[in-house]
Amino acid sequence: MHWPDEIRPSVGLAPTGDIEIHSQELQLASSLMETMSEHFDLQTLHDDYHKALDQLVRGRLEGQAVPALEETAPPPEGVVDLMAALQASIDARAAQDEPPTPRKPAKKTPAKSPAKSTEAKKTAAKKPPRRTG
Repeated sequence: MHWPDEIRPSVGLAPTGDIEIHSQELQLASSLMETMSEHFDLQTLHDDYHKALDQLVRGRLEGQAVPALEETAPPPEGVVDLMAALQASIDARAAQDEPPTPRKPAKKTPAKSPAKSTEAKKTAAKKPPRRTG
């Protein structure tokens, strides 16, 4: 779904002028469509999400309670639950009653003013050269 302001008008999307389509392009397109539609039966497709949502809505209309969520399988080995890891870190720090270590702000070095460097150059240019003898 899109908001009306997200939809572009179709004007100007189609190519203009004479378009030449090569026979190889037509053969490739036909071959691709045949390959993608092999063993395709629209009657075998079903939308599990739509079916579950429809059951939920009908149940709510009839006054039934929302069914409890099924427990999901544990994540595969090696997958880290970031929220659980962050919560464990917070809990460990709280158990130690240790305040978080404050970070020191980076030192700020004053930037050289371009006006000063230009002025210094002008002053250096005004000095007469030293005479050696």
